[in-house]
Amino acid sequence: MDALRLAPAAPPPEAYLPPEAPLAMPVQSLRDGARAPVRFAPPAVAARRAFVFGTAGLLSIVAAYEMYLVLAVGGLTALEAVVLVLFVILFVWVALSFASMLGGVIAMATRRAQSIDIDTGTPLPAMLVALTLTMMLPVTPAGMKTLSTLLRRSAAPPVTESAPENTLPL
Repeated sequence: MDALRLAPAAPPPEAYLPPEAPLAMPVQSLRDGARAPVRFAPPAVAARRAFVFGTAGLLSIVAAYEMYLVLAVGGLTALEAVVLVLFVILFVWVALSFASMLGGVIAMATRRAQSIDIDTGTPLPAMLVALTLTMMLPVTPAGMKTLSTLLRRSAAPPVTESAPENTLPL
């Protein structure tokens, strides 16, 4: 009987939850108030979107037709139809990525790519300066020396003394 002991009582579920902090939720009408003006994308953005979606749509239609020809040799069964639908869904995703990349390459090649207007001459906001960067890399012990050499050559700041004990020094 000495081996059997009662488990300690679990704390109530409220112990794991933060205290309640109700906020006022006044009734609001969605019909009242001024509406924001409708803004349309500039023509250049609309043309880019038309290029990306048009290219992806055209590629997807051609690929779906070709896959249909492959699958419908002896008639399209229910299983083949499911395979065709899944193929089309996945191909549309890949075609959108390809068309977006192609549009970016064309914009860069024709020098029509717009910058995001970040002034590099002004100091960074205090919030960004306070952030630190952590690089987590899967490294074998044999590759540790190479990795530490590459990290030293980069512009990374040195590891400070306040680093946890389980971090590897560079």
